Amino acid sequence: MEHILKSSLWFIVFFLGLLLYGSDVVAGATDREVYDLEQMWRIEGNEDEFIIGIIDDAVADEHGRFYMLDHQLSQICVVDQSGGFVGFLGREGEGPGEFVRPSSIAWWGDGMLAVAQASPGRLTLISTEGVPGGAIHYSRSGERLTTGIQRVEPYSDGFIIQASYSMSNGTIINREKQLVRCDRKGQELGIVMEYELTQNTENFIMDEKLLTPPWAEWVCRENGELIWVDDRDQYSLSISSSIGSRESFAHRDYPGWARSDAMVDSLKEDWESDVRMYFQNVKAVIEKAEPVIIKLLRGPSEQIWVVTSRNHKEKRKDALIEAEVHGPDGSWLGMAEMLLPEGMAGGELLALDWPFALVRFQVDEDDASLPDSTAGNSCVPVYAAFHLRKREAGHKE
Repeated sequence: MEHILKSSLWFIVFFLGLLLYGSDVVAGATDREVYDLEQMWRIEGNEDEFIIGIIDDAVADEHGRFYMLDHQLSQICVVDQSGGFVGFLGREGEGPGEFVRPSSIAWWGDGMLAVAQASPGRLTLISTEGVPGGAIHYSRSGERLTTGIQRVEPYSDGFIIQASYSMSNGTIINREKQLVRCDRKGQELGIVMEYELTQNTENFIMDEKLLTPPWAEWVCRENGELIWVDDRDQYSLSISSSIGSRESFAHRDYPGWARSDAMVDSLKEDWESDVRMYFQNVKAVIEKAEPVIIKLLRGPSEQIWVVTSRNHKEKRKDALIEAEVHGPDGSWLGMAEMLLPEGMAGGELLALDWPFALVRFQVDEDDASLPDSTAGNSCVPVYAAFHLRKREAGHKE
């Protein structure tokens, strides 16, 4: 009888758990998935073989060949899977295969790369062999716009851009930022998210919450679905289909990360000192807490990885990324982390093109975050490529 009661009690507890956690349990939630970052190569910004400036974005093909966008030198640096220099694609200019102040690179399809430029807003197409493929101009109702493009993500029959525009008459600065859906010819299909901000140069106020909209973190799937952060102070994601329908994708009760008074004061001083040389009366308004979500990533198998400020603050020292994992339908599946090789720490994830990643390290003279770093060079950018490999269950460190 006692055994029957215990079995019944267990069943009731299990059933209540299903009611409480529903889709998370059914989806096969896992405690944690670990991906080891196996280094493929590393290059420094002052390599003798070739010169690179500032790399801010990249894509990789299925063989691990990287196409790295050099914002400073307006070119694409191509490096093979072993770190060998292949060549440069594109150059600075307004002609075919040329771009000015490039901001983003993405796969366009059929071996073509799309390079977005900050201003005027257009995409330059160029093949992986260096053959120009024309230009796509961002347009509205047939009229070309000068709006700058900060980021582009193509999909099967269109693309998403993050656009920005500012105009000043000497005293008033008007700023606009938008998430825009376009067809393959660059015609605007609709504005998904937008904001406008007006600043007065005689009393210049920088409001963190206004200057950094939460939807600046977004990902686009191959089918055109757009997922973005819709609230700075909550764990909340929305999704929009390629035909424009919009709904909630994921929402969780999640504690934020409070900033200390010293941190708020430090950020305020940093923000104000950066622009004080341009404006006399400057005031920065800094929030008391970090944004709940600081990064969105496309994971394997249509997963969405959500990096929170809490994840970032509490991750282990050798972890490049720790993230919450959501399935294709938005259900929470568990946690994932990317671990750097032994002896490495820090680093900034520049690009993730599964299963390859590009990471930038800033190496100071006395920095030991990278093994065998070059001594005597202050703040040398080191770029390292990695192959992500998922650990098998039962793996012991």
